[in-house]
Amino acid sequence: MPKKKVGFGAIAVAGAINRHGEFVAYHIQDHSIDTKSFMQFLWRLKEHIGRKRAVLVCDNLQVHRTHDSTRLARMLGIEIVYNGTYSSEFMPIERMWAWAKQRFVRACARDAPYHD
Repeated sequence: MPKKKVGFGAIAVAGAINRHGEFVAYHIQDHSIDTKSFMQFLWRLKEHIGRKRAVLVCDNLQVHRTHDSTRLARMLGIEIVYNGTYSSEFMPIERMWAWAKQRFVRACARDAPYHD
């Protein structure tokens, strides 16, 4: 019996770490992130930082740059700093995401029910 093809949809992850490398806020969902989801993440980050200010480094995804997202971030005291032009070889976080994605895919493929 031939094996079924295993496919994956999009998984969106937004995360914030503090200067000690500890996760302080995150948002994970089964489809691509949209402005509403990113704004929910900003609220979660605000719950953690309280009255402190935060600097959030974002890529140039459109949802990070919408009027609603930037206005909310400003209101919450979260400064958004955008990466430069995309060059994965100069962005260490891209290597981390590639490694995480590879581990995730391997785990899913290992646990995939090929028998049915």
